Amino acid sequence: ESLAPDSRNLAAILLDLGNEAEEWGDLKAAAEYNGRALAIDENLAANSLAVATDLKNLGDVANDHGDRKTATDYYRRALDIAAKVASGSLTQAAIMNSLAIVSREAGDLSSAESLAQGAWRIVQHQSEAVTGDEARQAFGSSTQVYAGVLMSVEVARREPEAAFGTLEEARAQSLARLLFERREMLSQASGDRWVHHQEALAELHHAEEALNQTENVPGGSAEAEQQKQEARKAYQQARDEIDQSWAEIQKREPRAFAPSLNLAE
Repeated sequence: ESLAPDSRNLAAILLDLGNEAEEWGDLKAAAEYNGRALAIDENLAANSLAVATDLKNLGDVANDHGDRKTATDYYRRALDIAAKVASGSLTQAAIMNSLAIVSREAGDLSSAESLAQGAWRIVQHQSEAVTGDEARQAFGSSTQVYAGVLMSVEVARREPEAAFGTLEEARAQSLARLLFERREMLSQASGDRWVHHQEALAELHHAEEALNQTENVPGGSAEAEQQKQEARKAYQQARDEIDQSWAEIQKREPRAFAPSLNLAE
């Protein structure tokens, strides 16, 4: 802390300490660590994913305290930032999911369903970019909560068909990932299109990394703001390209994608 005060590295350390304190149930310390991280990140880049993450963590702590109103305020501030700087990111999905849970507990099931649906759609898109057995398994287990939250809201709203559909979407998504792991299915579904998809995926990862870097650069100058705008535009273009590429693969090889079941089936 004495060697690099008010640095992004210090903020990251404080964030880790806050998470550990929350896990141990020391909510006062967790709020203090996360608050300090937020102060540093806001000073470095007021509207960045780092700030959005800090705000979400503070919302989590407030929710653990039972302060639903404060948690909602933190989540909404975090979502406003994430939606602007990295629309369609897992950070945005996580914030939406947390806000959906708070809304559900507050009895606002309409808002909870809308938020949970949005989070689940983002996760479904992001899952397409995950390759490799271990990475896919880790991603799948870490995102099951999104489908679970959406189903819980749909059940609370007495929408059994919608809940069943969400369940089948999650199962179909897992099956599709397993099918695409097989080389013969990849060759049928891909050819040059699969190569293009992998290139687009690499470009998306590069664009997201560039976006994170520019968002953490202190603003103020016209040059810095232009760089941020260009990074955001590049990220959105890469996101659009990966979505289009995936849609073409689905159209070319529909057998690789399991259809959802309905109640009659």
